[in-house]
Amino acid sequence: MYRLRKMAQFASGKILDIGFADQPNPYLRGEVYGFDRQPTRKPMNYTGAITGDVVDLIQHPERYDTILAGEIIEHLEHPRRFLETCHHLLRPGGCLVLSTPNPYYPPVVWLERLMIRRFFYAEEHYTLLLPRFLLRMIEQAGFRDARAYSGGIVIPGLKWTLPFPRAYCYAIIYVGKKSA
Repeated sequence: MYRLRKMAQFASGKILDIGFADQPNPYLRGEVYGFDRQPTRKPMNYTGAITGDVVDLIQHPERYDTILAGEIIEHLEHPRRFLETCHHLLRPGGCLVLSTPNPYYPPVVWLERLMIRRFFYAEEHYTLLLPRFLLRMIEQAGFRDARAYSGGIVIPGLKWTLPFPRAYCYAIIYVGKKSA
């Protein structure tokens, strides 16, 4: 929950939460629209739910002040195209907030070194993005002042996340601004 609460801190105005169906963000307030490929019921704090494929999002006619994309970008075949689409859908001065697994999370590093596929290996992931390259990719997509924040650490056996230093956190939150 730490990750969702932290992401919500950057969100304001008309918000598009991409990929919300598995974990709607209870901390979002205001005019919130969820976007997901699987139809789902609208959470209580959301204004609406939109069904669609992220690949077709470029054709979406609406514009937003904030776009959230939690744990989505690592599933996409073309992450840079997705970032450019988000830039297109944001109003001037808008904010992109996304999170993705940290490739330097200590258990992932050890499993990678030992080439153990059984744990922390999701077949639907196309890639794990290195923080400095994802920051550069966000800026190349047209965003300015891209920054990275800790998404916390997962407590084993629970679905809780707690604050933790960014270098060792489970997920990293990235924030980029569109020029006004």
